[in-house]
Order: sequence, then structure tokens, then C-alpha cells
Amino acid sequence: MNSSFFAYGSLIYPEIMFKVTGYAPPTIDARLKNYSRYLVKGTCFPGITHNHGGYVYGKLYSEVNQKEFKKLDLFEGKIYGRIEVEILTSSRALMAQTFIILPTYKNRLSNKPWSPRTFRRKHYEGFIKDIT
Repeated sequence: MNSSFFAYGSLIYPEIMFKVTGYAPPTIDARLKNYSRYLVKGTCFPGITHNHGGYVYGKLYSEVNQKEFKKLDLFEGKIYGRIEVEILTSSRALMAQTFIILPTYKNRLSNKPWSPRTFRRKHYEGFIKDIT
């Protein structure tokens, strides 16, 4: 069964999504309500955590299959858990899978917001080269 996937970090870039999963469907802009995005300490990538009143902007991929989700699970690693959330697009609300920092690892989040522009400018090239 295929599902939608909400990306809010490095996977907002279709080239990275393709390198991880072998699949990069078209995206649309979307947002996740009641969450905030912070830099994971000692890294260049983010994690999200529940935050009433917060918003996280990202990209929505549709038609992601279970094989691709398994690759995403491996890519995200043990500090993230995949959950279903309600995503808002410009035209509607819908359900999608996303990855959150598991409560056990919440202390790994810094208090610094993650910036897609900073990631693209400073870390993108090295990050995409490091993906195997």
C-alpha cells in the first residue's frame, strides 16, 4: 500500500530522496501543525518534536511504497520513529507518514532551529556525497 510522506529536513531535496530510496516523485509544499523543527546536536540535520502552536514547513511526497519506506526507516536510524500525522497543503488536509525524534532521544535536539537555506549552502554537497 502506498502512502504520502512529509519531509522536513534533508529529504525535502528530491536528489537526496532519490539517492536514499531510488524514487523521487513530484512534491508539493506542505506544513505540519503543532510541531517544531530543531537541529540535532552535532549534526547538520533536523528533528521535529511536538510543540503546540508550532508549524514545520516541508515537502509532501505522494505514492511512496512500503519498499521505499523501509529504505527511509534505515536512513533515519534509531533516534527517529515514523508516525502518521495530518499535513496541510494549500488546498486540503491529509494524512501522511513522517519521522519524529523518539522521546528517548529528545535530549539530542538542540534549541537551534534548522534552516533549509543554511543546510543547502553549507552542508548539501558533503551530505549527498556521504549517502551510500
